[in-house]
Amino acid sequence: MTECNISGNIPKEINNLNNLIDLQLEDNELTGSIPVTFGGLRKLQGLNLERNKLEGFIPSSLYQLNELVELQLGGNKIYGSIPACLGNLSTLRKLSLGFNKLTSFMPSTLWNLKDILYLNLSSNSLDGSLPLEIGNLKVAINIDLSRNLLSINIPIVIGSLENLQNLSLAFNRLQGSIPETFGHLRSFEFLDLSSNNLSRLIPKSLEIIFYLKYLNLSFKQLSGEIPEGGPFGNFSTKSFMEILALCGSSRLHILLCKTSTHGKSSSIKLIVDT
Repeated sequence: MTECNISGNIPKEINNLNNLIDLQLEDNELTGSIPVTFGGLRKLQGLNLERNKLEGFIPSSLYQLNELVELQLGGNKIYGSIPACLGNLSTLRKLSLGFNKLTSFMPSTLWNLKDILYLNLSSNSLDGSLPLEIGNLKVAINIDLSRNLLSINIPIVIGSLENLQNLSLAFNRLQGSIPETFGHLRSFEFLDLSSNNLSRLIPKSLEIIFYLKYLNLSFKQLSGEIPEGGPFGNFSTKSFMEILALCGSSRLHILLCKTSTHGKSSSIKLIVDT
């Protein structure tokens, strides 16, 4: 029942549909909170309530849905923290909680979802850092944690997620450098690290990610030479906006890197107007 202009609350009696396998109510005008009685739908495999006007907390009773494969609650006004018990839903393949008002830290149990394919927690107010346990998501294809309040460094273990095709950590407070291990992500097609506090060099290892179609490293404190090999030949200035300490090819309309040779050794010097 998608895009049907359905309004009002979801009735708590919905748990009477105890043989229900899939419930799609996205793109409506539903209000109120998510009934705790959803926990009675033990055969439910798919629940999509995205883009409504639902408020309140995510009910912890959802942990009773042992056959749930897809949980999509994005685009509502849901607040509070992500229930730790969601990490017990071992059958979950898609979790979408983006564009809500969620706060606090991401629960450590979240990284127990070792078979998750799609994880979207973007556009909330989630705090804290990315733990090393994110490396547990070995089969993940798409991870979007953009537009939150995440800080500290990007864990190098993300480089072990060999199936990862899309990663967005944009608009956070991440620091440090871009991990060299990102070069191991040969399936990468989309990488957005823009609007963080990352610094140092762009790893040369990114040159071997041949499927990379979209790259955004804008608005950072990165420095040094922009690589030219592999997919970098296809990227424009838009991928590196507002990074004054970078130098590179003339086609990018940025400062050129001046190379000076002394005997057999050479060094790259960065030219910056003052």
